[in-house]
Amino acid sequence: MFFNFFGAANLTTQLGADFSIRSLTFTEDDVSAVTIGGANTLTIGTGGITDNATNAGALPTMSTNVALGASQSWTNNTTNVFTVIGGVSGGPGNALTIAGSGAFTFTNANSIAAPPVYCPMARR
Repeated sequence: MFFNFFGAANLTTQLGADFSIRSLTFTEDDVSAVTIGGANTLTIGTGGITDNATNAGALPTMSTNVALGASQSWTNNTTNVFTVIGGVSGGPGNALTIAGSGAFTFTNANSIAAPPVYCPMARR
């Protein structure tokens, strides 16, 4: 799934059901805040998350619960903080690697089988 909406204003997506995707990417053209919320779970596959949105207003927030469908990397290549409010879960074989020069903030209890691995450039 790509968020690539040059000039679009405040994008909010509410999951009305559990949903699975291969990856989630915020492109350089994303200029507005994006929130993915709802009471359901978003399962992300091997492609993980990549944030390349360079605009200061492009603040991504995941307020829905997220399940790791496979081992994956979440990469923030921006100066914006990527906020994860929903819980993150994953089974024993589903590792999470945090990468990129930008920060991730996790504000809820997570139940990942192994703690996330932070690459040397990743900010917490």
